[in-house]
Amino acid sequence: FRGGRIEILQPNGEVVSARVADELVPRLGEFYSHDVEADALVTTARSVATGIERSSYFVTGLSTVDDASPPPGDSGM
Repeated sequence: FRGGRIEILQPNGEVVSARVADELVPRLGEFYSHDVEADALVTTARSVATGIERSSYFVTGLSTVDDASPPPGDSGM
């Protein structure tokens, strides 16, 4: 099995389908049903003729998010 695809539910409710780096595929089970942060390369293409934009996502890293930790830039106080 080379490569893979995942769907990520974003906080705004939007679902993004993304390709996954080969080295992450064996570890995907660790992240099911968890809040995660993803590092991704995003490519956006726009048709000159129609103006329609399409983005593709390639996940290069995943990590679980600890619900108890404050958001970046927040000291928690």
